[in-house]
Amino acid sequence: MQSKNYIRPLIGAAVILAIPAFCTIFRVEGWAWGPLDFIIMGALIYAAGLTYEFLALKTQNAEKKLLIGLVVFLVLAAIWVELTVEGVSQYVQLILG
Repeated sequence: MQSKNYIRPLIGAAVILAIPAFCTIFRVEGWAWGPLDFIIMGALIYAAGLTYEFLALKTQNAEKKLLIGLVVFLVLAAIWVELTVEGVSQYVQLILG
């Protein structure tokens, strides 16, 4: 894998984490992230970006790349929701009774 394939997810994670950092610094209501929150979410976003880069590298088809991106994003979103509010677990329990 080329070095840019490692750098792009890192830059993407930093840009995404800038939003909660801004909200935490300026004390936006509902945002109170601590250092561990940033470390965990940064690692999660970076791992998702690396996963996409690795899988997308295997194909030249734009539709497959879009599908890969969508699946990686949905898994990332599900983990994020689970870590924040246990939303996935509650939804599964609701379905299963």
